[in-house]
Amino acid sequence: MRDICHLLLPDGNPSILDLESTESLTLHRGARPKTQSSGPVKPVTLTADQGSPNLCSVRTCIEYVRRTAKLRKGEKFLFISSIAPHKHITVTTGKRWRLESLQKAGLDTGHYKAHSYRGAVGL
Repeated sequence: MRDICHLLLPDGNPSILDLESTESLTLHRGARPKTQSSGPVKPVTLTADQGSPNLCSVRTCIEYVRRTAKLRKGEKFLFISSIAPHKHITVTTGKRWRLESLQKAGLDTGHYKAHSYRGAVGL
């Protein structure tokens, strides 16, 4: 999960992607993930969930890029800071955002930390 701060914007212009018809989104990594020791850096592919549009990761990603478009000023990384100068986020910021989302969801952050995010959201 620490790799989210290294995800690059989707190929092409994501702000013109259609929220309703985009079936998948491929995100490239700007750095090799901690779990990959050699070979080409593998992209992350998100698949749309047409049955649950409010929970669809593709739709959410496209909407996030649209809403942050004016702040980007050429920034190629997917996640940018909400504080000027809006550069890509650090690993620490990514951890803080994940922990805050667990707290907002009502999960016990004394038990679940940012590193256990995947397990906590699978409850």
